[in-house]
Amino acid sequence: MMSLPSSNIGSSFADATKVQQLTSHTYSANFPDDWCIGSVPHGGFITGVFLQVSALHFRTTLSAQNQPNPITLHLEFLRRTEAGPALFTVQDTKLGRQTSVLHITLSQGDRVEVVGYITHSNTTTEEGVSSPHTHVLHPAPLPVSLSLLKTVNDPNYHYEGMAFPNFRKASTKAHTYFPHTQPAPNISDEWIRLSTGEFWTDESLGYACDMFSLPTDFLPAITAPSTSSESKPTIPSAKYWFPTLCLNIDFKKSLPPTGIEWLFIRVERKQTRNGRMDIELTAWDEEGELVAISHHVALVVGSERNTSARSSSKI
Repeated sequence: MMSLPSSNIGSSFADATKVQQLTSHTYSANFPDDWCIGSVPHGGFITGVFLQVSALHFRTTLSAQNQPNPITLHLEFLRRTEAGPALFTVQDTKLGRQTSVLHITLSQGDRVEVVGYITHSNTTTEEGVSSPHTHVLHPAPLPVSLSLLKTVNDPNYHYEGMAFPNFRKASTKAHTYFPHTQPAPNISDEWIRLSTGEFWTDESLGYACDMFSLPTDFLPAITAPSTSSESKPTIPSAKYWFPTLCLNIDFKKSLPPTGIEWLFIRVERKQTRNGRMDIELTAWDEEGELVAISHHVALVVGSERNTSARSSSKI
């Protein structure tokens, strides 16, 4: 059986996204380096911390609302975040019987870096009209045996680490399994589970919705290995960085508090043009039920922008 790499050296999702309540409407967090892309905390990880803040806010300050479940999220990434301490400030924008909306601001030092809205409800008491029709993926994903997949023996999928793990450190927190051939150049499928041993929850779903393979257009060409006995294998470096401009999640189904081990992710990109890329993603549980729909807009820039000196106008 193939031995899969683990991320035990670094922090778990629960530890990395832990938040502490300072006042009724402020929370602190600390972003570890092992959840970064280069020097910038991964956008899906940041999304997960936002969801931890909203969950804690509804367990404490807004416990009387009895609305523990996120149903929509919208984040705008204004500036680069960085590893280290962070402050989250919450505004109770709308408190309602069925849904309540929070406005949350992430700041580090004197910089406001990410702002967002998260809507909560109680999905166990929701009532209303439902349609028998649901989204069907075209082309259909290949069938899978999760028990075989876990031992890397499923005939339709193979384990493959994400590209540039030294640069994309946050990508090592997941084990990803891809079909031998993707459905189309602009469509990618994957089965994903956390390499930390944790299960997917509503909070870690934010990370899952932003962890997928890079477009093949932006990967280095594979060259034949040298036959020279003196040659050493070269490790390609990341040429591009894909900073998120905005990220949305529509939570279709609340995950159980104990979590689930696997998610199936399909990513579709409509067009990359002039350094701007769209991403449409659907996440499905082990039973084939739709869990979430996510839309992103991201830039495609040189990786040197990730570590360049900060200014008031540049990412």
